[in-house]
Amino acid sequence: MLKVVHLNTYDGNGGAGRACIRLNRALLSQNIDSKIIVNYKFGKNPQIKTFNENLIQKRYALSLSRKVCRAVSSSRALILLEYGIVGF
Repeated sequence: MLKVVHLNTYDGNGGAGRACIRLNRALLSQNIDSKIIVNYKFGKNPQIKTFNENLIQKRYALSLSRKVCRAVSSSRALILLEYGIVGF
């Protein structure tokens, strides 16, 4: 089963955030496990998670985004990133 995690800077603010939400809904409608994780959460959508609640989570998010970038070159997975996420 395909699993997708969308990493984005914001949850619906701006074009990338809105597109991320639309992609997530489309994937969910096709029974694909899809989740959204953002750096800055402004909305109240409980399905959108954030890793920006404390300093430890911010550091973990930076580490995770670097690992994901390295993994892209060594796997067959399609990973789309908005690179602003690493600029804490």
